[in-house]
Amino acid sequence: MISPMRLPVPGVDRTLAAMGNAPAAVQAEAAAVTLSCDADGLAAAVRDVLLPRAPRRVS
Repeated sequence: MISPMRLPVPGVDRTLAAMGNAPAAVQAEAAAVTLSCDADGLAAAVRDVLLPRAPRRVS
């Protein structure tokens, strides 16, 4: 999950990336902290956090 706040979601035990403008408690629990919402943090999180974890396709 990529989130600017703590969300109680069943089955999600950790926030993958917190937005840079998230509260300090959320950032402390996240695996990574990205840019703020206003600085395109979602795009940065996809590029820097999600894509490196994605399985590679073999042609």
